[in-house]
Amino acid sequence: MLFYTAARSGKFLVFSLSGRIEGVRVSEFSEQLMRQIDSGENHIVLDCSAVSCLASPTRRVLLAVARRLESRGGMFRVAGLQPALRAAVAELRGPGGPLSLFASLPEALNSP
Repeated sequence: MLFYTAARSGKFLVFSLSGRIEGVRVSEFSEQLMRQIDSGENHIVLDCSAVSCLASPTRRVLLAVARRLESRGGMFRVAGLQPALRAAVAELRGPGGPLSLFASLPEALNSP
């Protein structure tokens, strides 16, 4: 099951996620992110340090959100992915893709 909290940190809206993002949770997760973007949010960080599973459709959602924010001049950063999950997301993103991956939440928040 997916649990999350959202809080502001400077210019970023930080979603701290825990659990598994799979099944019906993928569409709920996608809808929540898109609602934030539609309401004008342009700087989002996902703290995934407590995420144990990212289903393949979830990885595609991350890429779609990154592209949407990039097209609006915004930023989308993903922090704290476990190594195997990070490798899977990086592979989907490809070299030079719009999705920024960071080892930790502080790194994501403090990077220019």
